Amino acid sequence: MMYLKYNLVLRSLLALVVLFAQISVCFANTATEYVKSGNAFLQQSNYDQAESDFTNAIKINSKDALAYLGRAIAYTQQGNFSQAISDFTKALEIIPNNAFVLSSRAGAYAQNGNIALAISDYSKAIDLNPKDENSFYGRGLAYFQQVNYIQAESDFSKAIEINPNNTQFYKTRALTYCHLQNFNKAWSDVHKVEALGSNVDPDVIAELKKESGKNS
Repeated sequence: MMYLKYNLVLRSLLALVVLFAQISVCFANTATEYVKSGNAFLQQSNYDQAESDFTNAIKINSKDALAYLGRAIAYTQQGNFSQAISDFTKALEIIPNNAFVLSSRAGAYAQNGNIALAISDYSKAIDLNPKDENSFYGRGLAYFQQVNYIQAESDFSKAIEINPNNTQFYKTRALTYCHLQNFNKAWSDVHKVEALGSNVDPDVIAELKKESGKNS
């Protein structure tokens, strides 16, 4: 009789354990929910919380490329470029040949001072998506850092060809033309920026006036 009662109690306890386990699953966040929450925190510029949510997503699903990508972006915004590169690389292992992830990792490489790897990633991204204005612009900036103004101008011009209304592209190309001593084209870009309703950095204008001997 005691044995029967014990088994009944045990069965009841097991039933409760199963029930509570089911309830826990219902209320626990899934990897997808953590990624969604992390993205919301990214939009709010709450990068610490975003990083935490993406980390929780990765703990649940270590093959979630979006979680690695989101956390990499959070790390980038926090200035933690080495960790960002690591997560971008992990995302690329899961979804190889992704132009957006390659371009994003290139930016992290550039911020981390590895210009050669940045150029390599930007070039791969451009091969995958030849209409990616940001990859052309990013690679142009990398060439500019290498003092390779000819290649930089070429990439800035390509970015402008894709998106002719982005004033930042003209501003940076104007400075590049100034370094190339092509002052007429530099002033032309300055006027284009103004026509689009923006202004060039006063320091750039001052340098252009000094180098060109002109005021406009």
